[in-house]
Amino acid sequence: MDNVAVGVSMINTIPAQYTIFKGKTAARFQLQKPEKQEDRFKTGSVSMQIAPFKEARGKTKIYNWEEQKISCKLGVNDLINILYAFETGSDTSLFHEYNGISKTIALNLNTEKGGYFLSVQQNGEQSQKLSIPMTSQEVYGLLIMLKAALPLIHNWF
Repeated sequence: MDNVAVGVSMINTIPAQYTIFKGKTAARFQLQKPEKQEDRFKTGSVSMQIAPFKEARGKTKIYNWEEQKISCKLGVNDLINILYAFETGSDTSLFHEYNGISKTIALNLNTEKGGYFLSVQQNGEQSQKLSIPMTSQEVYGLLIMLKAALPLIHNWF
């Protein structure tokens, strides 16, 4: 159980998700803490998921997280590339391949409106491409969280 007792209350120790909602797509990021395996820790990661719009229920938009999301685990090298792009105002592209499925993650600077476009393309059994614009403020929030994630995923705290 990922809860810690403090006095009479419980504190949830599972990191919250940072989610960006747009009209056609949503993206969410969540810290995956390192896990202890026997006498050592397995390095953590940041889980990134991006999903398309599914339907509207009244004023609430529902995204297809169950069937059409693309998921990626971002490790230290991925995070460093993303942080460097954010800090220098440059583009970056990442490539992942696992079990015959390849994923290309691209962050491209939005020179007209500021911020970035995040695009994820998955090739394999279910090929698809999803993208989402991120405002400068959303990028700034993600930058702060990803910088804080680096020491945590290595258990350096």
